[in-house]
Amino acid sequence: MLVSIGVPTYNRAHLLNIFFEKLLKIVNIFPGKIEILISDDCSTDTTKDISKKWIKKIDKFSKILYNRNNQNIGIANQLSLLLENTSGKYFTVLGDDDYILENGFRKVVEILEKDQAPSAIIQSRLDDGIRCKERGYVNATIAAKLFYEYGNTFMGIVDRKAALNVLNKNNLRNKIKNNIWGHTIFAYLAIYNLRQRPVYIADFEIGRTLSGPFDSQNITNKLYWVRSMDGLLNAAAIIDDHLGINWITKNFITIKNIGFRYHLRTICLYSIIADNTSSFIAQQTLKNNFGFRGKFWSYILYITDRYPKFLYAIVITLNSILHFRSPLFFIKKINRARIDHLKKVELSEKNNKRYNNWFKE
Repeated sequence: MLVSIGVPTYNRAHLLNIFFEKLLKIVNIFPGKIEILISDDCSTDTTKDISKKWIKKIDKFSKILYNRNNQNIGIANQLSLLLENTSGKYFTVLGDDDYILENGFRKVVEILEKDQAPSAIIQSRLDDGIRCKERGYVNATIAAKLFYEYGNTFMGIVDRKAALNVLNKNNLRNKIKNNIWGHTIFAYLAIYNLRQRPVYIADFEIGRTLSGPFDSQNITNKLYWVRSMDGLLNAAAIIDDHLGINWITKNFITIKNIGFRYHLRTICLYSIIADNTSSFIAQQTLKNNFGFRGKFWSYILYITDRYPKFLYAIVITLNSILHFRSPLFFIKKINRARIDHLKKVELSEKNNKRYNNWFKE
């Protein structure tokens, strides 16, 4: 089997029909190439019934299994379970609100079936109009700069045996059990251990989030982004601690890094429009693991927590200067963003969109 796809899912029954419909199209095109394992984290909706229905259809083209946990074990434990219970040459995680693109996956198969296949494939960030500079075959050191992109661009693919070997060594399983970025941790450790092989940075889309009426299923807030950033920071620290070198941390907490910059920007936005959630844990992680730069960025987060009105004034002033617009224009824009966010939260129970519980996926 060429690629094992691990699908962690939790209470997404309202999405699963369209998810499996798109998955069926892919396995139909690539019969015998894909192995799928669904991990249901003790869902309380009809996830089991819908999964069983679609498994009968998909099983005609690809090996597919369904596992339901007796209790909610969390995303990191799910990822470990998926990795150790699959058997493909390569492993990837597919969110239950994502799908694979036919043309993108066709290119992936071509790359992975070459004589000198890469240790991993990372999709260069394509959303928000942002693209990474790296393309094609690169060494592990350059791949370290795309630490955030591996977990956030739908279908980061890694050598499965290498990732499994990493997971079973040096008590790593216990270190990642509370980290939502577990797959990024064991993938990058595998990439480093296989650093004699190149990593392929794809300049094409491999997957997307489900679109149309199913788009943006998670309604985020400052708490979401603070937790995500803390998870990323801990993931970087775990990798470098495991290797005994400053491999990821030196590349991650810099304004040039897309993931770090995006998190900072979004945390600042939510500090202004809706939320006073403390970023204290992320601040401590920065101080304890990232040296002088970490202390600097922890202070920036401290300001966003303690002085949101000051931050608001800075944002209005800078945008007015940079864009040659009246401050009133940006004041109205921020107020609209605040109203839109509150409406989404109010409607979250009616439209099945998640708010404050997505980390159980």
